[in-house]
Amino acid sequence: MLKVTTIVMAILIGGPVGWWATANLRGRAVAYVDLARGHYEVQGYGYRDPWRREYKLHLRERYGIEYRQVAFCTVSLWQRNYSDGYDSVMTTAAQRKFGRDVVNQTLNEAYENWKMQHPVPQ
Repeated sequence: MLKVTTIVMAILIGGPVGWWATANLRGRAVAYVDLARGHYEVQGYGYRDPWRREYKLHLRERYGIEYRQVAFCTVSLWQRNYSDGYDSVMTTAAQRKFGRDVVNQTLNEAYENWKMQHPVPQ
């Protein structure tokens, strides 16, 4: 009986800890599966910046890369690790496919366009 209890406790405690600890690896693995089926996606979390809509639109229209908001202001550590792992694989693959860092370039372009359209009053 003691061995069964020990095994059950190890599963109950180790399972969630293992799930959390492997979030980055799981994100990377899912990204490789998505790439194998030809799906490019960038995952975002945190505050939705006002230029995000343009960023999302240009990624999809120009490069066929989808943008998915996976969390907003409150982001769990495991979600952040998962998405960071996923995005690291995807941005590298997109850079290899298009010959430059289209993900960050598109984000910077959307931000600069938004700044020009919304100047800071002086």
